[in-house]
Amino acid sequence: MASMQQFHQPYVLPSFRDAVPESWRSNNAPKPPASSLQTVVISSLSASQSASGHTDISVPLGPSAGIISQAYIRFTLDATTDADGRSVQFKGAQGTCLSLINRYTTSVNGIALDTISNFDKSAGLLLEHCTSSDYIKNDLAVLMGANVSFVAGTTPTGQSTYGASHVIETFCIPLFGFLAGTIPAYLMNGQLNIGIDFNSIARAFYMVAGSVSAYTISNVQLVYDRISPSQEFVDSVKMDLRNGNKFVIPYVNIQNVGLTSQTNANNLNIGVNYSSLRAVLLTQTSLTTDTDTTVEGLNASFDLTQFQVSCDGRLLSAVNYNSQTSPALCFLEAQKACGRAWDSSISDPCAFLTAVNTASTVVARSYLTNNFFAGTSGIRCNEQLAFAGTPVSVLGINYTSTTNTSNITLLADMQALLDDQGNVVIYR
Repeated sequence: MASMQQFHQPYVLPSFRDAVPESWRSNNAPKPPASSLQTVVISSLSASQSASGHTDISVPLGPSAGIISQAYIRFTLDATTDADGRSVQFKGAQGTCLSLINRYTTSVNGIALDTISNFDKSAGLLLEHCTSSDYIKNDLAVLMGANVSFVAGTTPTGQSTYGASHVIETFCIPLFGFLAGTIPAYLMNGQLNIGIDFNSIARAFYMVAGSVSAYTISNVQLVYDRISPSQEFVDSVKMDLRNGNKFVIPYVNIQNVGLTSQTNANNLNIGVNYSSLRAVLLTQTSLTTDTDTTVEGLNASFDLTQFQVSCDGRLLSAVNYNSQTSPALCFLEAQKACGRAWDSSISDPCAFLTAVNTASTVVARSYLTNNFFAGTSGIRCNEQLAFAGTPVSVLGINYTSTTNTSNITLLADMQALLDDQGNVVIYR
């Protein structure tokens, strides 16, 4: 009698066979929980504001607030000039509508999340050097009026009428800091408050001839996508929080220090108490930039020959920052501080030119005389790890240049921790 031997034949799903085309297989990627999406608009609590005015936006938080995503601010500018046909531009190296904003704050129930002084300088610097020249040339020209010369009384084709001696435009600006990411508003209680202080006329506008006699900001609104997840998902997250876990929201905090630099050495010691300093950036403008509308507000090197940053007495970089003898070194270290050293996929708006190309709408800015910035990176690794920057209690900054108005921008990692009661605690 012939013997029979039985072999185990495991069952294999067809989706695991190489012969099955990829388009026929099941999608194994993680899927989002059931949710609904709606783009909402929150109007300002303040009426129209003039130069140096202030506006507030309040967002209710709670179970029905959902998740805040892709938030931005929109507003309408109405600038009045002294005569029809005047050319109106925004100040700054790339001339965006950020020049209208002096200070930007966010808070939840009185707990400060962001306080960005000299917002036009800090946010303008990041937008100019953390994006690409093509993005500034094309996208920001539409969104924020970058390098655009608006003619009072001359309405662009297809737009609503300006009116004699007026420029009336609506702009959109991105949010920095806490609201730059995705915020689980359904886990918080109370109110999220946004405060915006506007600049004076002289600090906001650049005029080749004539003047802006007044300007108003109206229709200030916060626009964002509200994602409302299913109740099962909300209950699951809240159960984790009741078990003692915390919901962690990482973000980059921005601080700015403005000062009048003296010729030769300038020394600063700043108590910051950061767990993770990402970068220190320096820009310099002429002394009359913020008080004279005929000054364009360009960033120049002012013969910078030294820029040293120390963390609790330890020198962060031994590179000799000398804009006169080695501008390439200054530029590369500044790009490294922005996280884009040797990145060929994007191009900085700086150029190695001696003058501005005024014959073209696309303005090629000289690095040393028009679009200068210096920087030192504090990032210790290139992995996506929490608090990857340098810990520091007292930050020392030493630089040598001629007399100018300097702005030092500090970037640091922070975390907002949420508990099961909806309370917010900031870890810095």
